[in-house]
Amino acid sequence: KYRSLYDKKAAPAVARKAGRFVFDVWGGTYRHHAELLQRSFDYGVTNSLVIMHAWQRWGYDYRLPDIFPPHPGLGTTEDMRQLGETCTRAGALWGLHDNYIDFYPDADGFSYEHVSFDGIGQPRKGWLNEGRDAQAWQFRPDHVQPFLQRNLKLIVPALKPTASFVDVWTSLNAFDYFDGDGRWHSKMETLRCWGEAFAQLRKAMNNGPTTSEAGSDQLIGWLDGADCQLMQLTPHGGRFSNILPCADWEQVPWFDLVNHTRFSLHGVGYSDRYQSGRSRDEHGIESDDYLSAEILTGHALMADLTMMPRGAVRKYWLMQPFVEKVARDEITAVENPGGDLHRVVVRWASGATAWVNRSTNDWEVAGHVLPPYGFVAKADQVICSIEKIGGQVVEQSVNGRTRYVNARAGEADSLAISPSAERLEALGGRDFRLVVRWQAAQPAPKDLRVFYHFNRPTPGRYTDTEFYAGGDPETPTTKWSGE
Repeated sequence: KYRSLYDKKAAPAVARKAGRFVFDVWGGTYRHHAELLQRSFDYGVTNSLVIMHAWQRWGYDYRLPDIFPPHPGLGTTEDMRQLGETCTRAGALWGLHDNYIDFYPDADGFSYEHVSFDGIGQPRKGWLNEGRDAQAWQFRPDHVQPFLQRNLKLIVPALKPTASFVDVWTSLNAFDYFDGDGRWHSKMETLRCWGEAFAQLRKAMNNGPTTSEAGSDQLIGWLDGADCQLMQLTPHGGRFSNILPCADWEQVPWFDLVNHTRFSLHGVGYSDRYQSGRSRDEHGIESDDYLSAEILTGHALMADLTMMPRGAVRKYWLMQPFVEKVARDEITAVENPGGDLHRVVVRWASGATAWVNRSTNDWEVAGHVLPPYGFVAKADQVICSIEKIGGQVVEQSVNGRTRYVNARAGEADSLAISPSAERLEALGGRDFRLVVRWQAAQPAPKDLRVFYHFNRPTPGRYTDTEFYAGGDPETPTTKWSGE
């Protein structure tokens, strides 16, 4: 009912982005990225969009808006140009991460004239880059265009990108602000300035799609799409969780009920954000949990660097045919059979239907047995599923005369042993003891070593390990049983 009253129209390149598989790439070298992408394209993953995040001249989130040429520690400008040519030859779109929310004081052209102020005349702080001990100031929205134009004149002739990504502009609510002369500017002006910047980017990319982070609806009509960041609900909070005590909850395609054809979201979160402290294997970007949420929402699929190329190829051939069928379709109904919040049926105007089991028990439906986080999705000649056959969880898809199957036989060698952090004890100075509780459903097949690595994770990005620990446990793992 609300969708028919909603008056925003799709931006000009939504149709070019809708349904495209997204490679969301952080870290690594340009040449290595090109090799991984070429390998993925060789396996047919060509209806895609590549977004290169960490490439900026002085490093990620530093000395912005100075971003060109590409960071020399990751390769040459020629390496980056060849990466782009690799994408273009395959028919894939590609773009570079940019940022016009943070202005660093050591960037060329910095002046307090270009930053926003609060009501008592103080400049507003932006991002604090703790790794560089660098404090940014909040970029004044109506002063973005000259710096954007400067960067486009450097980037477009040299690299010829066909899409774009601007950080933060949909994950941050539009704001009112004062300028350095004390004049007030409304959040509606902020939205217009950001929107005009996206329009300029799209024009520079020859109608290439514009994207941003954690997409909301505030720039629909200007912006073509964004990554989606679905969060966990918890009573006590935590990293990338929303605090909301409730008896029970489940993800539903609430945004797509209204805006699926107006705004193209991809994925359901950077893996670390979606995991929210849980394991990547069970809840990360390659997990059944994550894949079932992508089917539930009808979003374009997303892969990160860790998945490339094998995991990306697997996700593409399993789910891409269905995603392409519903990319420009509208949801007509969302149902919970038997009133079970965790068993969801999503029906589309074309007749496409997805049955998604996010409960803890098997669900027999539509002629299939769906395990926890299993699904079956059907559209015309397309059927894709993660289901149980003969008691074994398998995955498969059929697209006319094309078939993909995966018996998942290679997963049988995982250990029936899992750790959890019991407590952390401070021993004085820089010494501490981490007490770990191990649950062993059965012993390991051979004596193994325990290995810990410690880092400072930044969602969606590769971070170096800071130090290591571990060794041979006092009781050999071949004798582990119980707790």
